[in-house]
Formats: sequence, structure tokens, C-alpha cells
Amino acid sequence: MGVNEEVVRVIPEAPVLRAATPDQIVDMKRKYGLKGDYLIAIGVTKLKNTGRIIKAFDHAKVGKELKLVLVGRPVDVNIPEVRNIRRLGFVPQDDLGSLLSGSRGLVFASLYEGFGLPILDAFACGVPVVTSNVGSMPEVAGNAAVLVDPYEVNSISEGIEKALRGPKGLIEKGTERVKQFSWEETARQTLAVYKETQK
Repeated sequence: MGVNEEVVRVIPEAPVLRAATPDQIVDMKRKYGLKGDYLIAIGVTKLKNTGRIIKAFDHAKVGKELKLVLVGRPVDVNIPEVRNIRRLGFVPQDDLGSLLSGSRGLVFASLYEGFGLPILDAFACGVPVVTSNVGSMPEVAGNAAVLVDPYEVNSISEGIEKALRGPKGLIEKGTERVKQFSWEETARQTLAVYKETQK
């Protein structure tokens, strides 16, 4: 971009959601008519890679009853008719923590993210994460997620299968990883930049 790297400061964000209680999860599933187990994908756009995520889910050997729940209003993307896809559209923030907490995992194989906040939210909600090996996402996820090539359906599909086979280790790593992020630290680093400009 032609900007001197010495003047750039990178400040991480932090999770905005928290784990839901079992009762909250039950209420949420009743509200949205969700039965059984499901994976969740947040954002329904080309940039969020919705088309490939759906194909990967359809190809994955994950059991006939498992659903893929899509959260967000579709933008510039057609959703094909494949098995066990549930489209919820816009979901209020108050419900999103329960949806994440009740899921078997987050599939967040975006093509590009400025940060990738849903990764940290999923860690905070205690669910495994499948995310992209490009952009900011591996930096946010660290070693606590299954990293996949977002341009390869087979890679995403294999990542889903891997996350479902060994969720406990991923959940434990995610729980530890998310402790490294807080809004207090975000504020502290932001204030430090302001102070730096006054020198």
C-alpha cells in the first residue's frame, strides 16, 4: 500500500459473545425450530464463501441427521438446495451466543476477513472452529482451529470431518486461546497509540 510499516499498529479485537446455559440453548432451539445437531456458518455472502461451505458440508461424511445452519441475510449468493441446510436469515445478537453454544462447531472458511471475530466468539462459546488458512484468520485462530484452504471444497470438507472427530482438544485449545484477547487490552493498546501521536 506504500505505507511505512513503522507507523502501522495492529490492535486485536476480542469476543463479544459468551457461552449460553443449557436452558438458553433449549429455548433458542425451540424458538428457531432446530432439532438435533448442527454446524453453524455465520455470514451468507460470496466473501464468506457460502457456496463452497455448502458444497463441502454436502460432501462431508458427517451423518445424515447433522444440519448446517446459515446465519445472516443472503447477499450476492444463491443457496443451492442440498440436504439439511437451514437458513435463519438475520439473527439478533442475543440469540447468536446460544446458537453458537448449541452447535457442534463453526465453519468460517471466508475468502477474506479484516479480523474474524466469529472465531473468537466460537472459542468463547466452547465450540470447535474450522476456518481459512489465509488472511487474518490463522493469526486469530492460532493453533486452536482446523485450518483449511477456502478455495478447495475438499479441504473444507475434510476440515469439517476432522473437527467433528476430535472436538474436545479443539475446544480446550480455543478456551485457552480466547483468554489472550480482551476489550480492555484493545482499549489499552488504542490509548497507547493516541499517546504516541502526542509525543
